Amino acid sequence: MATSSSRSLKKPTEAQLLELQYEGEIKESNSVDALLALSDLLMKGAPGVKQDPVRAHQLLRRAAKQHRSARTLQRLATAGWSTEPRTSPDSGFPKTTAAESLELLQESLEMEDTPRALCDMAWLIGAPRPRTGVRKDPIRAIQLLERAIAHSHPPPAEFLHKLAYLLFVGDGSHIDPIRAVSCYKSCVELSLDPIAMFNLGYLYHFGKPPLKPCLKRARWWYERVLQLEKCLNTMYFLACILCESTQPGDVERAREMLEEIISRVHYEPAVMLLASM
Repeated sequence: MATSSSRSLKKPTEAQLLELQYEGEIKESNSVDALLALSDLLMKGAPGVKQDPVRAHQLLRRAAKQHRSARTLQRLATAGWSTEPRTSPDSGFPKTTAAESLELLQESLEMEDTPRALCDMAWLIGAPRPRTGVRKDPIRAIQLLERAIAHSHPPPAEFLHKLAYLLFVGDGSHIDPIRAVSCYKSCVELSLDPIAMFNLGYLYHFGKPPLKPCLKRARWWYERVLQLEKCLNTMYFLACILCESTQPGDVERAREMLEEIISRVHYEPAVMLLASM
């Protein structure tokens, strides 16, 4: 017969069972796969497993030290990019600096030219807001992403999205908005990415030499975004197109969109556009 104490015992979650499994494999054989898997689990947290980015980072450093390979170096290089907590400098969080990330990715690529490391290196040196200590180099970043895509069959949508972004944001000889459009369309074919769809709408809406504006195509892409999610930016830009339309109902729809935007946030351009109608 079950006692009240036994009835009160909770069944372990799937994540807790995985944590125990990984801990056992690390203790028994120092498994690199278990080190990386446990690091992933602790970095994100899961039902029954508390998020612990400090230990997650320690596990990655241990994996890179004891099983130095292209994979472990790439994982350590990028693990802290979006996980550093907003705490005091003495919080104990083991940070991977930008300079260290660069060195780790370079060493990883010397061992093996993996698409993932190529993409990470490209974004480290080509991102719109480069990290402190890293010299921005969008031309080399584009070259690295092209290699990553060439090495992937098929290429992940993420790679195509990042390449498209670098090809149309900013100025310089590397800017190629027509090719950016092609990359974004390939990205959307692989993944229904609303950001890629919005950027296609934006490119067609405003153009960027030699790409000429095309409001019909811009509207089509904005409409596709709104089929997936109600994005206020998309609603505003679509309203800008609709309010100039001669088609029945378009102006009224633009007014409704602008009123909805204003009801949710105070957005001065939407207020001014509505007032001018």
